Amino acid sequence: MPVSEELDESKVAMEQNSAVELLIGVTGDVDSAEMRSLAAAALKDASLGLRASGKVVLSCPGDEAGKAATASEDQLEVKPYRVVPSSDAGPWAQVSAAQRGILALAAELKPEACVVISAEMAKRGMDAVRALAAPVLGGQCDVAMPIYPVGRYEGLVNTAIVMPLTRALYCKRVQMPLSVDFGASARFAEKVSARKSQGLLWPVVTAAQERMQVGQVHLAIPQQAPMEGV
Repeated sequence: MPVSEELDESKVAMEQNSAVELLIGVTGDVDSAEMRSLAAAALKDASLGLRASGKVVLSCPGDEAGKAATASEDQLEVKPYRVVPSSDAGPWAQVSAAQRGILALAAELKPEACVVISAEMAKRGMDAVRALAAPVLGGQCDVAMPIYPVGRYEGLVNTAIVMPLTRALYCKRVQMPLSVDFGASARFAEKVSARKSQGLLWPVVTAAQERMQVGQVHLAIPQQAPMEGV
């Protein structure tokens, strides 16, 4: 075999071994030990179908200078994402800025699936990550939105305004279109990053505009983000 072909095969093998299969991005501060425990659980979770050589990247907030600590192992990497400062101090603006930072990292790393979750949801373990990652990893959709369990008088803003508005404007029958937690493909992350917008991020709206498939998954865990009414 020619040397050039051997080098090409070696390069392909190295790229496959270092490929990121799953990026888990957390939109708030969470204990580093809990973060690493979550990523280790993802690596061991057989239901996700991750390759033995696949890598899981766990991402938490990091400042512009990259001062957040970065830890790396063979199949696990903890990496900061950059948040563009927002003049809007409202909770949804801050969450959207973090979501965009995670998706920008996903556009760079090109994982097979990216899961964006709140710090509160991350502390609850692997259930939400597993549910939101599975349909994206399986190629069923580009965006996986959660359906949280809600009480009779909960989520009224979503039920009365957000859901019917999304359905009327974008023809998407998504029960909870504005969520802190969602799963996404690298293709979706690239589209969001290319827009250079810093406004409120509606994953379902972006997916509809880009003609991408949106899926929904039931979570047994209530929404953890402190967004009253939604």
